[in-house]
Amino acid sequence: MKDLLAAAALITMAIFASASASAAQFMTVITVETDDVAAYANFVGRLNKTWKAENIKASGNVYVPAQAGEQVGVAYYVSFADTSADWLAQGMSSTNNKAVAAVIASADVIRKRVDNTLYTALIDGGVYEDGVVYATFVTTTDTAAYLDAIRNLDTLMSENGLDDAKLSVYSAIAAGEGAGQLQVLMSLPNQARVAALLDAMSSDWLQKFLASIAPIRELKSNGIYMTVPTE
Repeated sequence: MKDLLAAAALITMAIFASASASAAQFMTVITVETDDVAAYANFVGRLNKTWKAENIKASGNVYVPAQAGEQVGVAYYVSFADTSADWLAQGMSSTNNKAVAAVIASADVIRKRVDNTLYTALIDGGVYEDGVVYATFVTTTDTAAYLDAIRNLDTLMSENGLDDAKLSVYSAIAAGEGAGQLQVLMSLPNQARVAALLDAMSSDWLQKFLASIAPIRELKSNGIYMTVPTE
């Protein structure tokens, strides 16, 4: 969430969680094409309620790009799991639980799944339930050094008026658009705080940070993603 740079918007993001932080070891990102984002978000809301009624530890939310560009008609669904057992139970419920399977089948008329990527948490700072996410996709030649740099950035941002930003780093571990990449997520409570983040991008302290990590990381894409209500 804090590996910032200007430009481009692409790829996956959609996020759920609690209004504070949520501990999550696994994140599944599903890219969908839909002509009716509101209807798709309503489907996700029904799916969340069904999972809860069936005592399945699962929940999800829908995000769309703040500036769609070529991503018009694209939405992102993300679900988190605290353990591998929870992740497996969530996935298997689509076939071994009749109530869940029925809800999922109802979405076939409003969406087409085009990508599915599984990530594991390297740094988990949580997200805001109704917030905004700044997502950056990178590759790095030194993961350990890059993660140390991101932790240092977390401190820098706290010292420079962005202490409410929540930082997470996820690594793609299964096939999909993000394979081989790290996904760096910054969750902010509202659009005003995103504006503060964008203002900070030209600051000396952030420019020095970006210069310091340039030798070990390559920026692939980044973008701002807005929550779509599921109720």
